Amino acid sequence: MKLSNEQLKAVTTSDRFIFLLAGAGSGKTRVVIERIKYLINSKVNPKEILAITFTRKAAEEMKLRLNNNLVNINTFHGFCYQELLNDGFKKQILDPKDLPFTQKELLVVSKYKNSLQSVKPPLILKTYEKYLSNRNAIDFDDIMNIFLSKYKKKSFDFEYIFIDEFQDTNNLQYEILKLLINSKTKVFAVGDPDQSIYRFRGANSKIIDKYIKEYNATLLTLGNNYRSNIKIISEANYIIKKNKDRIKKELTPNKKDEGVVLAFEFNNQIEETTFIISELKKLLNEGYLFNDIAIIYRNHSRATMFKRIYMDHYLISIEPNINLLSCHESKGLEFKIVFIIGLEEGLFPSLYDNMISEVEEERRLFFVAVSRAKDKLYLTYSKKDEFNQVRKPSRFLVELNREIKKISYVI
Repeated sequence: MKLSNEQLKAVTTSDRFIFLLAGAGSGKTRVVIERIKYLINSKVNPKEILAITFTRKAAEEMKLRLNNNLVNINTFHGFCYQELLNDGFKKQILDPKDLPFTQKELLVVSKYKNSLQSVKPPLILKTYEKYLSNRNAIDFDDIMNIFLSKYKKKSFDFEYIFIDEFQDTNNLQYEILKLLINSKTKVFAVGDPDQSIYRFRGANSKIIDKYIKEYNATLLTLGNNYRSNIKIISEANYIIKKNKDRIKKELTPNKKDEGVVLAFEFNNQIEETTFIISELKKLLNEGYLFNDIAIIYRNHSRATMFKRIYMDHYLISIEPNINLLSCHESKGLEFKIVFIIGLEEGLFPSLYDNMISEVEEERRLFFVAVSRAKDKLYLTYSKKDEFNQVRKPSRFLVELNREIKKISYVI
């Protein structure tokens, strides 16, 4: 497919520092790959190009699509570890899954290590560090801290650096990026602050503003959405506009089909699940495949009832291999049909302090979930939870575009 004008501008720009504000479904990965190819065709040495992605999966996908093994494509952790290994580093790295600490403890330790010590040390830190030290081991976050400390005075010779998902960068990673930039390095950072959903891990979307100011970076925009139909884009725009602390932009649908967005209200979660299963059967009869459909939820506990009833139905009539994903797990994916379940206040948004920043992060999470849908989007809410406690509809449902009619569905 031919590049659009905004994509072509991003691919061929000669500016030294770029921030590409890339909306959901705007083809940002394609732009990054096409720009790398463009540079190589312009006689740039591929060995002098570094591309940093947020996950190993994204790195592998980029390698596959670029098909040039000379370009260094890696995560921050992977790149730092590679450099340390080249210098004879030999400590064992322990996977968090293998450590005798709770998820919450691991999270606060990781957030501290990624903050450049700008947050208060967690109480568990000494015990955690002693456990690693006794085994002559480190964790993933130690890799980046050791790298930053060891190579503070080293000069790296990358001519071009690409950073994907820049909105999810933390303070430690930003300092590593600055270390990699020499007097001639050109940087192409890509991200969308509206999809910044990892603040709980230490991600700092303000780094985008910092980068633009510190390096006088040119701001380019990808606003055309090639994924979703018109009504879904309209809803996504309407949702995210409620956030005040953002770089203003609006997605423009490239598709001409209207699409479908429906909101449903149920008496309880049993009715909600039964309805969804009946809709799944209809969709499968219409020719959709299981891989075309996703059930997305805010947290795993809210999906428990759905999974239990769904598996009971599976034993009778339908297959189990459907995409059941948390909002965070759905990031970067797309589906023809999306059900977002459990839109109840207190669950989605999931709030502890009810701070504005917290609400805005939750709204970004809702925006991410909504923008996964290509053709049809279902939004569901249950008036009572599994303990028969009354639940109010999520403020995100209350904020909905008035074109969407809320429907009470009774089995």
